[in-house]
Amino acid sequence: MTFAETFETGKRSGKDLLNQAVDAYTDSIYRHAYFYLRSRQDAEDVCQEVFLKLYTESKGFTDDNHLKAWLLRVCSNVCKNVLRRKKHTDSLPLDEAMTVAHDPQRDDTMEMVFSLPPMYAAVIYLYYYEGYQTAEIASILGKKDATVRSQLKRGRELLRETLGGSYEK
Repeated sequence: MTFAETFETGKRSGKDLLNQAVDAYTDSIYRHAYFYLRSRQDAEDVCQEVFLKLYTESKGFTDDNHLKAWLLRVCSNVCKNVLRRKKHTDSLPLDEAMTVAHDPQRDDTMEMVFSLPPMYAAVIYLYYYEGYQTAEIASILGKKDATVRSQLKRGRELLRETLGGSYEK
């Protein structure tokens, strides 16, 4: 049963909806938050806050894609609030830095995307890793479509420079 069907029929409780959303979207929300904040603890906190907002402030979603886009938009906004509240540095605690350095899931390309400024990393992540189109990314991030396309282009250029110009479309 999709979220839209669940909302339409009203057969399941909010707790069931929350469990279903957590199971389906935690990884995407966490990765998106990590791209913004570059801190595992902050990304975990953001995930919790996003799902709390879903539970307390959810509205009628038309389908699963609408819900996922809403969750990513809330995630972006919560990340921006976290960045406003505290000064972030690029340093990590030693134990986390060691874990990140030895994480077998991450490849060279992901490392390069992580090294980009957050505004470019978020757009590239949503476009290439989540499969959103630029108009959808604009909606999620609250930006104009042209801005997203420009950030995507600049992000690609930064990646190309990092690769030494060896990448071509």
